[in-house]
Amino acid sequence: MPNPDKLMDGAQRVADQMIGDAMRRGEFDNLEGAGKPIEGIDQPYDPWWWVKKKIIAEQIRMSPQQAQVLRELSDKRL
Repeated sequence: MPNPDKLMDGAQRVADQMIGDAMRRGEFDNLEGAGKPIEGIDQPYDPWWWVKKKIIAEQIRMSPQQAQVLRELSDKRL
């Protein structure tokens, strides 16, 4: 059976090589949001952030009960 640590080391080297090659080709230049602060970086972590963002982006209408459940889940800070 292959050693999992060696597999991870090899995968890490491959990933690092691929990222380095892409950087040299300029594939990370001029990305949207480059040089701008990360939205919400100064806020406490909320594991449900992506759900809330999707609800807003898709303009999903929620019943008051559904909104309450989402608030309660957010308050638990899983």
